[in-house]
Amino acid sequence: MAALPRVLVSYATAAGSTAGIAERIADALRTAGCDAVCRPADPDLDLAGFDALVLGSAVHDMAWLPSAVTVLHRAVASGCGPVWCFSVGAVNPRGRFTRYLARKEAERVERQFPAGFTAREHRVYGGVLDMRHVPLRGRLFYRLTGARAGDHRDWPAIEAWASNVGTQADLHAAGDRSTAVSPVHTTDGHAGICLPMQSAVEHDPPRCGRRRRRPRAAVGVLAAGSVYALLVRPRLLRCGASDDELQSPFPGAAIVPGGVRTATMAVTINAPTSRVWPWLVQMGTDRGGWYSWDLLDNFGCRSADRIHPEWQEVDLGDRFTGKPDGSESWQVAALEPERFLALRMSLDLRGRQFDPAGRRPRRYTDSTWGFLLTELPGRRTRLLVSGYWALRPRGLQHLVSVAVLEPAHWVMQTRQFANLKRRAQAPAGRAEPEAPAGHACIAATPRPPRSAGRRA
Repeated sequence: MAALPRVLVSYATAAGSTAGIAERIADALRTAGCDAVCRPADPDLDLAGFDALVLGSAVHDMAWLPSAVTVLHRAVASGCGPVWCFSVGAVNPRGRFTRYLARKEAERVERQFPAGFTAREHRVYGGVLDMRHVPLRGRLFYRLTGARAGDHRDWPAIEAWASNVGTQADLHAAGDRSTAVSPVHTTDGHAGICLPMQSAVEHDPPRCGRRRRRPRAAVGVLAAGSVYALLVRPRLLRCGASDDELQSPFPGAAIVPGGVRTATMAVTINAPTSRVWPWLVQMGTDRGGWYSWDLLDNFGCRSADRIHPEWQEVDLGDRFTGKPDGSESWQVAALEPERFLALRMSLDLRGRQFDPAGRRPRRYTDSTWGFLLTELPGRRTRLLVSGYWALRPRGLQHLVSVAVLEPAHWVMQTRQFANLKRRAQAPAGRAEPEAPAGHACIAATPRPPRSAGRRA
């Protein structure tokens, strides 16, 4: 009976994930009919008596760990049999960008190998990512590339590759001690990338300077995006709000079918709710304005600096005009005096308003803008602003929210908070004069006590 080919599976690990992969490879080799032994890559590891070597290492800073490099150099110097290599990073090479990174990582790793050495294959796999042990720049990078903490090892891909290694005919040939390259094809199966190593390192065609600059520019853009995603955006989504306010349900969830909750922002005003509420119910372009950047949202007309009694009676279905021509308006969708006000706007993507109770267009945006008031001790008010939003086509919603609506809402809402606070805290229901943000349009054109667009 022919002896089983003996295969040494050796590994260098930092936190244990590479050791787990090596053990799984050894198990698959045994299943394929090999006598596989799994050992850590120690400097004094005994390499004698093996027909082949499978060697892997965790990759830190685009390089193998030194112990794995030492074992590889010793194995090549001793004239060992065929060698298969695997590298373990943190990001699974699935998309175009992560595959590009995996190839570059493999090229850097291969520069540590002995001159003239060629392995049968080199695979790159994801490992276990623990963000607690990753520096800030690493967390930014992983956040941007879509990596999340957890176990990213693709066990089916690892076992399939190991089984293929174990069943290769030249591995079973008696006396095979050659390190010559067998035909290897680059594959993209599962989470592994298979590389013919010499071609990946030595035979890259020359590239022009413009193409060389592209990865650097991409890295710069990705780094800026990761800073925004990790450090800036979380603050935009919860400006001034506590953890309890973020986690507590916000009224009006049923108003917008399929809507997702938008940013939650809060401010404490040193005035009772009875002093804050009148400023909210007189909002509108044809009424008291929006108390934000008037040049941007109130078409240059200065927002009201006093309470107007004729605008205080508000009912469900009333409309707060958003444009001077009345083509856009916020409808009062929920109302609880001195506690909660929800405004709703429903538009198709051409900017035309539609009735949300009727048939919806194929492409539309439907959202609420809610104001929740809570009385605090000492005649103070906690004002919480949030809402719900649905966009169709649904696939655009996250992109539009992150790139446009969230930063724009933060700019306008923080300004509104500051102006509402100043107005509500001023004595006798009249705010102190502010720096002009536009010409005063309100006094010149009296408005009716109710919006003309109110439902009967």
